Amino acid sequence: MRLFLSLFILFVLLSCDKPEPIGQIDLPSNPILTKDYEYGVIKSAYLRVFAEPTRDSEVETRLRPGYVVKIVSTTAWQERLDNINAPWHKVEYKDVNGWVFGAYVDKYDSIFQAEAASEATR
Repeated sequence: MRLFLSLFILFVLLSCDKPEPIGQIDLPSNPILTKDYEYGVIKSAYLRVFAEPTRDSEVETRLRPGYVVKIVSTTAWQERLDNINAPWHKVEYKDVNGWVFGAYVDKYDSIFQAEAASEATR
């Protein structure tokens, strides 16, 4: 019986091949991991939200310091306002859509970072 068991174990061990190493795995793009938007925290008291990216545009509303906004686009050019050069950001906050001057918004890569920064300012 020992001989049979020893031969069986030897047969199993000799018949096993070494596993081949796993090569590079190419994964499809994942929209959950793709950064679509930036987020911002308003840092100016009652920041005006304009209909267009210009100070001469109609004011849609005002946002308070600490509000977290989604930045959906940014102008390719900068404007000089109040002796500061910055681009304009098109933002969304609840049901408000409009443009804010970028110098008065702190930008973050994720909503989690923006919410943490917002909490720290309160």
